[in-house]
Amino acid sequence: MRIRTNKLKTFMSVLLEPVEQRQRSLNEVYANHKRISGSLDLLHRERELLQPLAKGKIISETEILRTRKEISSLERHLNAIIERIEQIKAVVREAQLQFDEQNQAPREEFLSEMNKRNGEPSFFFETMRGAANRLKNAEFSCLVNSVLNKLEINKIGGVVNAGQKIIGIVLLMRMSF
Repeated sequence: MRIRTNKLKTFMSVLLEPVEQRQRSLNEVYANHKRISGSLDLLHRERELLQPLAKGKIISETEILRTRKEISSLERHLNAIIERIEQIKAVVREAQLQFDEQNQAPREEFLSEMNKRNGEPSFFFETMRGAANRLKNAEFSCLVNSVLNKLEINKIGGVVNAGQKIIGIVLLMRMSF
């Protein structure tokens, strides 16, 4: 049973690998999204700081244009990343569905085998309990010190004819009066 459990775990890990790989890709894209969002926020703050300086003719307008160009580039890149995130999410969902479909049959087989095996001990336990009860009801007792030599009838519930020998008893001590 342990071998079968290990085999199922190996099978499941092989099936789960594509899902985990796509999930890692999604995490990488999320990290890029976070990094670029942070850079975009910094560029927006830089533009806000440069605009008053450009109005006061302290810096040239080209600095503002350069900042706007970088902001535009990062926004396009950020939009592409958002689209990529949605694509990878769809791929992850599809891989998870494939995993669930391929995993269902072995899982059901494993569970039915486990249920069957879990039912067997209770069947044997009940059988043993019944046999113990039948044995308890079939005890012989004797008032003299003796040994059972031969049991002629060994079936519980068997039929004995009148005068038929049932058991052979050998006395261990002769009683003298």
